[in-house]
Amino acid sequence: SSVPVVVKGLGAEATAIAAGWDQTCALTSIGGVECWGSNRLGALGTGDRQSSRLPRPAKGLSGARALSVSVTGAGSGAVTSTPSGIDCGAGHTSCSAEFAAGSTVQLHASAEPGSAFSKFSESCSGNTCTVTMGPQQTVVATFALPPSASIPTPQGGQAYVLGEAVPTNFSCSEGASGPGLISCNDSEGVKTAGGGLGRLDTSTVGFHAYTVTAVSQDGLARSTSIGYKVTAGSEPPGPQPEPRSPRPKPSPLNISIRSGSALIAEGQAKISLGCGGGAPTRVCRGQLTLTIRPSVGPRGRRMPPKDLTVTGPRFAIPTGKSKLLSIQLPHAALGLLGRASRNSVRAKAIATLFGGPSARRVISLSLIKN
Repeated sequence: SSVPVVVKGLGAEATAIAAGWDQTCALTSIGGVECWGSNRLGALGTGDRQSSRLPRPAKGLSGARALSVSVTGAGSGAVTSTPSGIDCGAGHTSCSAEFAAGSTVQLHASAEPGSAFSKFSESCSGNTCTVTMGPQQTVVATFALPPSASIPTPQGGQAYVLGEAVPTNFSCSEGASGPGLISCNDSEGVKTAGGGLGRLDTSTVGFHAYTVTAVSQDGLARSTSIGYKVTAGSEPPGPQPEPRSPRPKPSPLNISIRSGSALIAEGQAKISLGCGGGAPTRVCRGQLTLTIRPSVGPRGRRMPPKDLTVTGPRFAIPTGKSKLLSIQLPHAALGLLGRASRNSVRAKAIATLFGGPSARRVISLSLIKN
């Protein structure tokens, strides 16, 4: 072209250009070299003899250097960089990037609410770290939790007489991953490094607060307080609230079998169950079974001696309610009823309550013949 045109495909901004008869090379802002043109004699430095109209990196001349950042500690926060490329921690995952060799990169640490930045692994002060890009480098940023303060004695909510001497005991501890405490002081002027003994202010009548504050080297602070009352000593005590009677505990859930007999129609026996006890929203859940006992046949013949157990449906009955359950009898049970005297047998009904006591009752089963 007789006029300049934009060179496409450069990996970074060009800071210098060198042109020959068949080749052109550019020095990029990150220190690398990219060339394009004829490569019959390998003049592009790409390690092959493939010519290219687009810039290709010259091998061995890359000026980019890798910087990796990791975030650790019991707290949470993020690290960003200037120039951009690093955005690591607090849900961000850009924890490595390449920068020009010899350039300087600033790392900035910012803590999430409730946490504090503690330190960089490099020799940096404050929340900013400046890194000069040489060989591959790794920087670790530590975030910590806040310190804590406690007042074991005395308990809050107490009343004391004017001028009474009331000692206190307080302590502080650093949060996980924190650099250490600066101070642990109380509101009455006692200054310590980690806790000690103090005294409540009882010099005036009224309500008071006693506070202990823990301060960490990373700047995070936490306080705890107790309240108390100072009286003149002669004032009558205020009215005392009447003691509350304990709330009665609800009786446990129970299931009952309300039917004493059941007629068998279309192969089904209908048996009524009731649920009681428990809180108003409780539900009796369980399963009904019948065990049919042998009896004497119509002409004095004994029925088979083995009991026949029939598993019925599961039930769910709200407390205070009753429900009529249908239990399907198998052919063997119907045949036993058909051979029994007056087509009637005794059966043991068992209502099993899941997580509670079961109910048992002997009932009469009678077959209705069409």
